[in-house]
Amino acid sequence: MNEAQGGAVLTTDVERPYVPSYMFRQVQNWLERYHDMIRYIDDAEQEAIHGSTRLGPEEATPPGRSAKLPSDPTGVRGARLADDWELQQCRLRVRAIRETLDGLESVKRDIVRVYYWESRQRTTWRAVAAIVGADERTCRRWRDGIVREIAGRMPKGSAG
Repeated sequence: MNEAQGGAVLTTDVERPYVPSYMFRQVQNWLERYHDMIRYIDDAEQEAIHGSTRLGPEEATPPGRSAKLPSDPTGVRGARLADDWELQQCRLRVRAIRETLDGLESVKRDIVRVYYWESRQRTTWRAVAAIVGADERTCRRWRDGIVREIAGRMPKGSAG
């Protein structure tokens, strides 16, 4: 029944952007691997700064240059760091998660911390609700909103 038929129209004060189920699961995966992504970014940056034993002479030579000509291995590493698609995606994901969590109330941050980060095995929603002091359904609804917010912060086409 709609307003024209004499019924009330239900509206919510919070707009819920549509997030496809595959993207929802992917964002949850990012939340689970958040600390691993930060470590990956740090390791890649340290490798670029301090060099790596994994770099062979062919990787230390910029494309289009002879291996016999002087090269700039640090510059090559820096360019590789800037061009690394996986690294760029990790940075985007970490930034989206960080910005979202920074804007949340502490109880909502606690939901993410308890559910995704504190236990190697998933904590039940009942346990999460007891820890944060909120209803189980409310915790799941807040989690859904957090995941949607993170997904919304990702640039289009970079969901990878």
